[in-house]
Amino acid sequence: MDEVKSDIFDKLLTVHKLLVVGVCVVLALVSFFVLAPFLSGADSYQGLQDFLTARLAVAGLFGALATAASTISDVFATFARLFLAASVALSLEKILLLFGGKLAFKFIIPVALLALTIAVWTASRRFAKIAASLVLVGVFAAVGVPVSVAVSQAVHNNIMVAEYETAQSELEQYDGITGKARFLLDISKRGVEYISAQFVNAVVSFVLTALIISLLTLWLVWKFLKTLF
Repeated sequence: MDEVKSDIFDKLLTVHKLLVVGVCVVLALVSFFVLAPFLSGADSYQGLQDFLTARLAVAGLFGALATAASTISDVFATFARLFLAASVALSLEKILLLFGGKLAFKFIIPVALLALTIAVWTASRRFAKIAASLVLVGVFAAVGVPVSVAVSQAVHNNIMVAEYETAQSELEQYDGITGKARFLLDISKRGVEYISAQFVNAVVSFVLTALIISLLTLWLVWKFLKTLF
């Protein structure tokens, strides 16, 4: 009698494992063939991409102007370094926004589901931990960056837009081939303090939205996802 019960339990356990494996295979296929192409299309997060592209262009211009004026005052050298850091952060966000979803759902999540399949079939805790870690990384890559950029955009549009537009209207007139020469000439006419004030408005906006908000949001998303696994 005990042998019959044990045999039935083993069969039920095998069926259970097969069902889990089947679900994992289906999810992996959906992730690879449905979600990955959808999140890596040209229109994916287009509004966020446009926001980052515009910010990168302005950061490049402001950084170039600050670098040109760094020989006049050390304060412009500091501005140049801050705009460089903002440009690097924005470029990284743009790359991750463009490829993060594809990387997550085409590679990381399917591999995580494969690890979960092995964990279920072999009752391996090691593979279960690997699966959980990969899912965490995959969801973070697919969700964390878009959330970060969206929060930065919201802060910029609702809090920093006035200061940013003031600096932009003042400094974008120096774009072009002769822009740097006119910029240096205006510094000598208006004074370092006046031009520096325009940079301060822009720097505050970029540092807050491109660096602090982005890093803080990514950290919060990471901590939240860690609590789920």
